[in-house]
Amino acid sequence: MPSELKHRNHRTNWIRGLQKLGLAPIMEPLEESSSAEDMFHNEEFWIASLLAAGADLVNSDKGGRGRFGARSDQERAALALINKGRKASAETRQKLSEAQKKRYAEHPEVRGGWGKPIVHLDTGITYPTVLDCMEAIGLNGRRNAVYDVANGKYSHHRGQHFAWA
Repeated sequence: MPSELKHRNHRTNWIRGLQKLGLAPIMEPLEESSSAEDMFHNEEFWIASLLAAGADLVNSDKGGRGRFGARSDQERAALALINKGRKASAETRQKLSEAQKKRYAEHPEVRGGWGKPIVHLDTGITYPTVLDCMEAIGLNGRRNAVYDVANGKYSHHRGQHFAWA
């Protein structure tokens, strides 16, 4: 059973019921949007309209935030309280580790900030990554130093100045 179906709620129970019948949920877009703001507005509209028409939806909220929406301070505090002291199982940690390793193998440019373009402020040259910058200017040693300068933790590294492009 997929981990997202281990919790019992209306949505997971509905999916389990479909699976028992040999079926799977079908998701189709009702409308296309030209911006995130329009998308969230349209999502709220369709959820409200379908609920008003008597549809038995499995949405966890009224819509409009999606997975891209920011949580309020109150929501973050409540989630922090709920998760305080929780520890992921060894199996979950292993799955997360494998997923992260796969992500880095497929897209090495996303690892931390190492894949972000960086500017050597003293020369004005922009490098595609921190590692490319360090190699080009002959900096050996602590790799985090250049990263930390770009993040504002230090003002310079060996007299050289860097910023994210």
